Order: sequence, then structure tokens, then C-alpha cells
Amino acid sequence: MRQVAIDVSARFFPTALLFAVLGGCSLASAAPKTAPAEIQFNRDVRPILSNACFTCHGPDANTREADQRFDTEEGLKALRETGAIVPGKPAESDVFVRITTADADLRMPPPGHPRQLAPVEIEILRRWIEQGAEAQPHWSLIVPQRPELPPQAERGGGHPVDRFIDAKLRAEDVAPVAAADRSTLLRRLTLDLTGLPPTVEQLDAFLADSSEDAYERAVDRLLASPGYGERMALYWLDLVRYADSVGYHKDTHQDVWLYRDYVISAFNTNKPYDRFVVEQLAGDLLRGTRFEEYEWKIASGFNRLNQTTSEGGAQAKEYLAKYAADRVRNTGAIFLGLTTGCAECHDHKFDPISTHDFYSFAAFFADIREAGVGQPAQTPMPTIEAIAAGRKLEMELERLRQVAGQNEEIAALEAELDRAADPKAEGAPFFPTLITVTAAPRPIRLLPRGNWLDDSGPLVLPAVPQSLGEPAGGEERATRLELANWVIAPENPLTARVFVNRMWKLMFGEGICRTVDDVGSQGEWPSHPELLDWLTVEFVDSGWDVKRLVRLLVTS
Repeated sequence: MRQVAIDVSARFFPTALLFAVLGGCSLASAAPKTAPAEIQFNRDVRPILSNACFTCHGPDANTREADQRFDTEEGLKALRETGAIVPGKPAESDVFVRITTADADLRMPPPGHPRQLAPVEIEILRRWIEQGAEAQPHWSLIVPQRPELPPQAERGGGHPVDRFIDAKLRAEDVAPVAAADRSTLLRRLTLDLTGLPPTVEQLDAFLADSSEDAYERAVDRLLASPGYGERMALYWLDLVRYADSVGYHKDTHQDVWLYRDYVISAFNTNKPYDRFVVEQLAGDLLRGTRFEEYEWKIASGFNRLNQTTSEGGAQAKEYLAKYAADRVRNTGAIFLGLTTGCAECHDHKFDPISTHDFYSFAAFFADIREAGVGQPAQTPMPTIEAIAAGRKLEMELERLRQVAGQNEEIAALEAELDRAADPKAEGAPFFPTLITVTAAPRPIRLLPRGNWLDDSGPLVLPAVPQSLGEPAGGEERATRLELANWVIAPENPLTARVFVNRMWKLMFGEGICRTVDDVGSQGEWPSHPELLDWLTVEFVDSGWDVKRLVRLLVTS
């Protein structure tokens, strides 16, 4: 055993570098208490490798030792081919020898490394090698497939969510808690869907209703109430860091409340989530009727929900770099559940996102007209209510155009629309709001170590992280609209899964994957991965129907 360790020392696992966890890089969960009999790579092995090995044998080429990678299928395959891992034979595997040796010069992770392996983690790695050392892509990067439903649940019958939960409870030999009384149930439901407790009248009516579908009708009533959109918007506005002030220095007022109203309206009218995403990332690039474009431009105010400065002496170039980085972090966390911000100064230590990927992603937002210092340009826009009224006029006009002999009515309606769409017309319902205004894209460079003063980095073009694919830009420069379409594309495994996980957290307090903003290598393994995938596929197949998803959750 000793001889094997000595033979490999010159070519395998040189001394590891210590790694200080930087701000924005999350930590995975603590070591499990016991090793499961059947090892699953993503659930059991990957978190150990991520915590203890990725800093020196992971995505960051600058800190990678011995050119050995534990973070990719190809890297683990290479370890098997070189004999570092011998499937079925832990005692003959160099990796296992190095993590169990008492020789401090050969031990991995080396003494002094901030993350040492616990005995149970060593046992998990032993069983993994013993069982064949199979690897998988990270669970969140596998396109979800609809799993088979478990048998009918003891309580909840055929409801899909209950069937998955019941199957896990049975497997863990855990009995479900007792059912809540009806008044508690309505209180929980009303708080979840509107953010407020039920009124006395609502509670009395519910308790007096003995019909079998009383609860389901209460759900439908709450989903149809204005308070539902406000409740959902409150969570979303926190995610996007909505604020009525600019943040930096004087923290002066800014008018972005039309974006707030757009979000409330989107949830109340049940705008499909994929459309909701596209309109926010690139609504100003969409083309439609006048009032459609007004709404989409307001939606694209998402790209302006960042801190800005008017401080005397502030450097415009520095703050343009800050704004660009902020959009990468925000977009990555909200829609993709990835800590893209970790790659601003160096390749990501745990996920396959390079510094080049970070600045290429930032280049998508280079067409937003803004000054580094000072308030962004303001453009008058109608209220969401006025837009809804204008859309009705536009639809009526379209209907009239399909009918012969309506020329006078069409002319009158066109004139009315012109007045309603003119911000200078008397009585027009237009309001100092901040929106995204497209301009010629400014050049974006990779900033070495994130230093905005260093112009030595190469110019980059818009692109998504190489490990995740490419938006359809063809030979032309890719745009924010192509980024938005990539975010909601069927082959993107992240967007729908991340949103479903957020909705679970909103309804039940914790996500199926508890780290809702980080489903990468440092995130937690889902408590019910098959349930998460089933809900994700169901959500997409429903047309990204948010109310249907919420109803499915709260009727379980």
C-alpha cells in the first residue's frame, strides 16, 4: 500500500493551495451522518468532491493542480483510465489510498486544507468506488424528464405531489403529521396566496361550507383576487432588488413603480412565465402594437434595477463595470440559480463558469443606454391600466379591419388610439420612469481580476457560458433577445426547475432544493429530486402556467 502511494506521488495530487472562500461563493451542506447503502453520485459523492477537491482539481485553471479534474465526467473518466480510480477496487485506487494514508506528505486533502474529509465521507467514497465509480453530470444541468408517478398516497389519494411525498415518507418509515383543522388550513392558504390572513367573513363562510370541493373553491377565489398578484410580486420584487431609491451616496428617489405595477399585473393576469422572462430581459427589443411595446419596455426596466451613483468625483468607467457585473450576478441567480458573480475576478471555483464566460455574458447588456455617473435617461410611459385600455382599443381596431365597410369607425378609432398613445396629448395618462433604451453596444473587455483600470484583457462578444450552450445568434452579434430566448429554451435545464423550486419555497417555507439561489455544485441535493423534475416538466407542458403550478402545490 505504501509503495503504491509513493509511486504516484510525483504525478498525482501535488500540494494543494489553500483557498479562502470569497464573498458570493456559497458553501454546500455539512457531511451526512451515515453512508447510504446505495451510493448516488450527484447526491452523495459530488458534494464531497465539491467541498474538498474542486478548489485544486475543479473548474478554475489558475488553481488547478496536476491537471487533474474531479468536476467533469471527462476528468473522472481520465482518473479511471490512469488507474487513479479502479472501479470495484478501492484498495487499488490511488485516490482512495491518498485520502486514507497516515503519511502527512501524501495525504489528500493535505493537512491545513480548510476542508478535511470526515470518516463518513471517506466511507461514501469507498462505497462509490466499490460500486463502480460511475459519474453523472450535475443534477441541475440534466434536462428534466417526467418520472413515473409513485403509487397512490395513503393521504391525498391520487394527487401527484402527495404520491411523491408519501413514497418518501414510507421509505424513511416516517408517519405524516395530523391534518390541520379547517380554520388553520384557510389561514395558511390565505397567507400563502395573498400575504394577509382571512377576514372573519371569509373564515365563517369557509367553515359553513360542507361541500367536498370547499377548499378547492377557496383556492380559486384567492388565485382570482388582486391580493394574489401583490403577494407574488412582493417576492419577485425582492429577488430583483426593486427599490424606489438609487442606493449609492445620496440614495435619491427614482421612479420605477411602473415596473412594480407590471409585475403585479403579470401575476394577476397569469402571464406565462417564459413570456414574463423574455419581456423583462429584452422587452425593449420586441416589436408589436404601440401599447404592447409600451408594456414590454416597462418590463425591460428589470435591467435598470441596479444601484447608480451621482457622486461627485465618481469614475464613470468604474461604475459602468459595476453595473455590468451586477446584471450578470442578478440574471444568473434569479433565472438560472447559478452564482455567476463568483467568476468576475477568477474562474469559478466550483461550477463550470469561466471569467471569459462572465464578461461574455455581460456583453449582452452592452446595448443599454446609460451613463456611469448620473441618473439614466427618463422616458414617459403610460400606466399599466392605460396600457390595458389601449390594448382593448387595438384589438377592437383589428376586429374592425376584418369587417368590410367600417372605414369611418376605423378612422375614428385610429384617431382615438393616436391620442391615447401620445404622451403630449391633453389628458394622456403618461408618467419620469426609467426604462431600457437600446443603443449601439459599447465594447466589453475581460477585466483581469475584475480591475476596471486594466485594459489589457481581450474584447469579448455576447455568449452564454460555454458549458451551457450557445444562444442562436448565427454570424451576427447575439442580442439580449437571443439571450432571453436561450434562458427559456426547452434544452435549458435550469430556468423552469429554478422557478418551480422558488414556488415550492414560497408555499412551504423551504425549497425542494434548499439553496434556491444556487443549484450548482455548492448547492444542496434536492430532498425529492423526482418530484422536482415531475413538477418542472408539468409546468413547462402546461405552457409555463404559474397559477396552475401554484394551485397544484396548495391543493396537495
